[in-house]
Parts: sequence; structure tokens; C-alpha cells
Amino acid sequence: MRILLVRHHKPSINTRLSENVNRIQGVYPPLGIAYVAAILEEEHDVQILDTQALNLTLDEIKKSIRRFNPDIVGITCMTPTIHASLEISKLAKEISKDIITVLGGPHMSIFPKETLTYDHVDFGVVGEGEVVFPQLISALEGKKKIKDVDGLVFKSDGRIKFNPPKRYVKDLDSLPFPARHLLPYKKYFSIHADRPFTTLITSRGCPFNCAYCFKDIFSRIMRFRSPKNVVDEIEVCLKMGIKEIWFYDDVFTLDKKRVIKICSEIIKRGLKFRWTAVT
Repeated sequence: MRILLVRHHKPSINTRLSENVNRIQGVYPPLGIAYVAAILEEEHDVQILDTQALNLTLDEIKKSIRRFNPDIVGITCMTPTIHASLEISKLAKEISKDIITVLGGPHMSIFPKETLTYDHVDFGVVGEGEVVFPQLISALEGKKKIKDVDGLVFKSDGRIKFNPPKRYVKDLDSLPFPARHLLPYKKYFSIHADRPFTTLITSRGCPFNCAYCFKDIFSRIMRFRSPKNVVDEIEVCLKMGIKEIWFYDDVFTLDKKRVIKICSEIIKRGLKFRWTAVT
């Protein structure tokens, strides 16, 4: 299948305004869909369209979708960006009613059924996309039933139905590195970082209960990548020409001994780069 994964954060982009906002806020890579892309590209034709980094107008987005001619358009969404995400699903359906639209990301975990009320949204992914998205494709290919896809929100007989997520990625080292080669990685920057820069996630989960933070069913389950696996990804990033890396875990310093092992591995390999821990 041909799958296009989209990050679109600003509805009805005005290019000049978007450039000014990006210049003030910076533009960080969408690692969530980059991880999903890395899984899917093993068996499918996958592209990522980051409209924020590329400062695309709606006309340019429409041309990009038509050029790739996808079977599926997957869109990541957070609650502050849901209107922009819905704009893309509607645009995809305007291009072709045969395009299957799939929304995922934090917003889907909070409002799964509400998001599926829109006619131009076919499926919602709740939970970790690396688990759910390949299962959805298997169902669309007739290899399994939609009702058996864990974490899928879908429509059936005029009703919105929800399959609770039951599985998650236990061994993070088993995941391929995010598909940064599908991203416009040289365009990512922070006002505080050297260009090009990237974010990097070394663990998933957080054991704390901050009032301002939403946690879905798996977000409290702590899972850690091994120091070797983390530094292997760092080396890949440096070979791409990336100059600075931000560790973007929920709590990077939760396990101090592990952080020391990561730092020791960096020193052992003689890697030179700037880094920041966002905790």
C-alpha cells in the first residue's frame, strides 16, 4: 500500500505568518509518525509530509497528496492541533473518496469517539501507533478482521465502535530508529539549538501524576532503551549531519545509573555533539 503520514499543526496556513511563528517557536521533528513510518516502510511505500517544517499552503499540500496518490493518509493530532488535522482528512477526501483517512496521536486517546463523528475520518488509532497501524493495514488487506484490531476506533452500521488497546511495545530496542530520512530533517531547529538538530526519545512512560499532564493507558508503564541502542541512534543522527540532540523523554533522568551509562557510551565512542535533556 501507499501510505502518506502527515503532520499539520496550523489550519489554513498563511506561509508568511507560519514562517514567523516557526522562527519564534522553532520546529521539532514529529518522531511519533517517524517511528510508525519506520515500521511501515518495511512492507509498504511510505512518505511523510511535514507541512509545518515545509511551510506549505493548502494548495501545495493538495498537490503533494495528489502527486503521491496514497491509499491511506495517516494524520497525527494533538488537542491544540485537531482542527488542522481535520483539515487534512477533509482535504484528502476531497481529492479522492477512496483515500482511507486515519487519525492518531494524543487527541485520539482523549476523544476517540468524538473525533470519528466527522464524515471524513475513517479510523482512529488509540495507543502506540507502531502496534495498531500495521494491524489496521492487515485488516484492510483482508488478513484479519477490523473488530480484532486492538486500539482501533472505527465505524460500523452507522455506529462508532472502539476496540480497547491491549498491547504495547515492551522492548523498545526492537523498534527501528525513526525514519528521519523521510523527514526534511535539515529544516528542524530550536531557537536554543545548533542547526540542524533533532529530538531523541530513550524511554517511554512516566510514573508521576502531574495534574496538567494527560496519561493514556500505557503512559505510566516505564520502558527503557538500552544505552547501546540509544547511542547507536545518536551515531546515525551525527552521520546525517545533525549537530545537536535533545533527549525528549518524559523524565530522562529518572534512572540516574542508566543516564551515566549512556554518557559513558558516548564518551567511549568519542562522539562530539551538543545535547540537552528536556525533563
